[in-house]
Amino acid sequence: MTWPTTGIPASLHGSSYLSGSPWAAGTWSEVRRHIPTALLPELADCVYVMLKPDALAAHVQDAFFGALSSAGLQVVQSWPCLRSGPREYEELYKFNLTLQNEQNMLSHWWLTSRQFTIGHSIALLVRVPEKVRGERTAYEYFGELKGPSNPYLARPGQLRYDLRATNLALNMVHCADDPLCTAREALIFGNTAQVIAGLRCSADLRAGTTDRDWAERAAEQFAQAVRAVRAPRVDVRLVPVLTTVKLRVRGLASEEVQQATASTYRSFLEHADREDLSVGEAWKGFEYLSEQECRLLDSLSPTDRAGALLRELADISRHDLDFARRVATEAAGLGIPLTAWDELVLDTALYYRSHRVTGSSSCVE
Repeated sequence: MTWPTTGIPASLHGSSYLSGSPWAAGTWSEVRRHIPTALLPELADCVYVMLKPDALAAHVQDAFFGALSSAGLQVVQSWPCLRSGPREYEELYKFNLTLQNEQNMLSHWWLTSRQFTIGHSIALLVRVPEKVRGERTAYEYFGELKGPSNPYLARPGQLRYDLRATNLALNMVHCADDPLCTAREALIFGNTAQVIAGLRCSADLRAGTTDRDWAERAAEQFAQAVRAVRAPRVDVRLVPVLTTVKLRVRGLASEEVQQATASTYRSFLEHADREDLSVGEAWKGFEYLSEQECRLLDSLSPTDRAGALLRELADISRHDLDFARRVATEAAGLGIPLTAWDELVLDTALYYRSHRVTGSSSCVE
């Protein structure tokens, strides 16, 4: 049985925007041009997954790979996306960049896409065995494992919760929506040989003809991709980034401000260093400490440039995208410029500030 008008086998037809669009038939023809017919059924089990630059900067790749293995998933192919640039990422998300898609990313693509100019990604084909997913499709299973686009809505056991994703723009993991999307997206970031090798491994696993060392080779292939990317370690969590920015500004404030806030900043640092807190829990604690700092700084009424900025940073009600940009400008003027990652964390977190309060999410990714 094939899906009407597209020629796609019903077993490979999914619910993505692409699969229901006029572009499905042409995409399917292109897929068939690259992938042997005998391997096409493997697309039902293999999900294209991308570990984004923020995940690699945070050095959570081992936790990510371990989570997949613990869930019984099989990484049949992985490779670094070293030569991928704005064109490839725009191609990846192009069906989210149209008004015809109700869950489009048009209003914030300029912000969401920035991380792809800072670091590299790693692409994977991940097989979801039937014994793991049960009655669900591989894509339903992995979508649930990945968690909501807004990490504040994620729960323990979901990747975006466990890996401590930052916000809707910096949410660490992407996955394809259905088999057609997997084939298309894998071919954007990988070559035909890589995609075929992954699907062939999936077929061998299904048939039980793989050797005992395949899992070890898969882990080594992923480790080599990580080494090839060589992402410097960066904290992309909002609370540690904000705490670091505030600490640097405080170091330039008056002696009176520094002495009066010494105890408060010990608490800030202890809180920022906690890795056991969810993104929501970390923010609530930061909010409480900021309220205390606000009252303290109000009693001092600092007039120096650094002290005044510190007071503004303590007032969370002022936090929006315009404020994030002004903080970057003021910090540079004080001789403590922010890094590209620091700016991106602040810009995205303050742009999506309502998600921390309402848990809302304006699009799906």
